[in-house]
Amino acid sequence: LLFGGVMAKSAQLPLQVWLPDAMEGPTPASALIHAATMVVAGVFLLGRISPLITPDAGFFISITGALTSVIAGFSALYQYDIKKVLAFSTVSQLGFMVAGMGMGEVAASFFHLTTHAFFKAGLFLCAGAVISYLHHEQDMRKMGDLIRKMPTVFAAFLICSGALIGLPLSGGYLSKESILNAAWIYGLQSADHKLLVPALLTLTSFLTTCYVVRMVVMVFFQREDSPVEIILDTTKKTVDGALKTFKDLLTADNKGSGEDRIIQFIRNLGIYDTATLGLAFCSFWFFYSSNPIHLKEVWFFREFGGIKEMYDWLPWLVGFLFLSGLLITYNQTLEEIRRYYFKEPAPQPRFSRLARRQFYMDDLYERLFRKIFTGRRNILKPVSYIETAWIDAAVVKIGKSSIYFAKIAGKLEKEVIDASVMGFFATVKSLGNKIRKWGNGNIQLYLLGLIVALAALVFILIIL
Repeated sequence: LLFGGVMAKSAQLPLQVWLPDAMEGPTPASALIHAATMVVAGVFLLGRISPLITPDAGFFISITGALTSVIAGFSALYQYDIKKVLAFSTVSQLGFMVAGMGMGEVAASFFHLTTHAFFKAGLFLCAGAVISYLHHEQDMRKMGDLIRKMPTVFAAFLICSGALIGLPLSGGYLSKESILNAAWIYGLQSADHKLLVPALLTLTSFLTTCYVVRMVVMVFFQREDSPVEIILDTTKKTVDGALKTFKDLLTADNKGSGEDRIIQFIRNLGIYDTATLGLAFCSFWFFYSSNPIHLKEVWFFREFGGIKEMYDWLPWLVGFLFLSGLLITYNQTLEEIRRYYFKEPAPQPRFSRLARRQFYMDDLYERLFRKIFTGRRNILKPVSYIETAWIDAAVVKIGKSSIYFAKIAGKLEKEVIDASVMGFFATVKSLGNKIRKWGNGNIQLYLLGLIVALAALVFILIIL
């Protein structure tokens, strides 16, 4: 039952269909809630109950997470909406974390949860900047050449994308490497059927490279130019602009305070550029480790443990998968864009249609619940009768009772409480008017009153 809640909250198979639709909201909300906080609550719950997870339950959890990551990766690979790609990517990375929890690698999963919060929030904010710049256009096929128009956003997007793929010098490399390393230890040192978990997670890493490269090429690159030349040229312009801004900041007059200079710097750079560059900066390795390659230097593992053994061949495997995905996807993406612009009929394999529609799981749920609620044995009829005859009637009676008691309370307040307050106010006012007549400034009258009061006091004391 607890894992059922995790499957719904953290969008795991077969309850993952809601998350891509939830990304239709504002992009900053997606960056904060859906990428960094809300959807990872299920992963956090698994970490809290990890001592209660048995080996069989752990295998079920890990295989569920691995299958979710693969299915979401294939779905992201065939999407055209930039936010849908990031949404399915979130589901895929959640599957990574859940698989790590099932294998007992709580520290590695929490580490990936932490790094994922930064680079995925950065990707969502960059996507929001792109969508806003293109007047709310989200189809990646209609984008392109934004690397020249939005160099700062491109730089942040490229850094966060590298962390999502798991490239060296990024925090994502350390966190994904730790889960993959733990998965291969889990598979090679256990029963044969557990090898399915590391195999699926490795396939997910390859798929991640493919859909990220496809997204970057579609959104930022111009179709006929060399991407290497564009990146070098744009990087030089971005660095020169940043150095000029810092130079202006340092050489400005000293009339303003340091806080005013920083505010002016952020205004010149732009709040969106500042936020995306900040998140990209947090995606580098030095926030998590003194060594950009070796996992044993990660402070997360020094505090919480988790790295027992390391496979030296695993980084080479990940690098090979990255290069293969880069070469394959780049050429395929250019061909896909060319067919779109020239309106040539593109081949539509059945698998691509399946992946684009989430393998028709959403349609299956819609038909299933429609049949249940509107079929021959319509369960809505008794529910509707109960709601009309009992619930609505009770609500109406409670409403009428509330109105009746409100009238009584209003009459009581007007005739008793308000009358008492106003009567007390009138008495105090009348007494004040009478006492005010004695305060006329006549010193002799004051002295006479004092003498009379003292005489009365002395008389009372003598009698007593």
